[in-house]
Amino acid sequence: GINLTQQHIEAILWLRADYDKFGNNDVDFIIRKLEKDFGLTDGKAYLEVLFPNKPVAQWMRIAGLPVQPEQFQNIH
Repeated sequence: GINLTQQHIEAILWLRADYDKFGNNDVDFIIRKLEKDFGLTDGKAYLEVLFPNKPVAQWMRIAGLPVQPEQFQNIH
């Protein structure tokens, strides 16, 4: 499992709030918003540090969001 740090919790809470506001679990949309809101140049790399096992899918699962397997076939 993952030991959740404050950085993990901030990313999870942001994702849940963003999903509640936009109702969108499209990976590209989420990554672009994450980069904008967190001031990142590479959102996927940021997530790989926090969630090393299929970062976006793992992040979404921990946040309790719906994950569609076909969205993550090419995301590692």
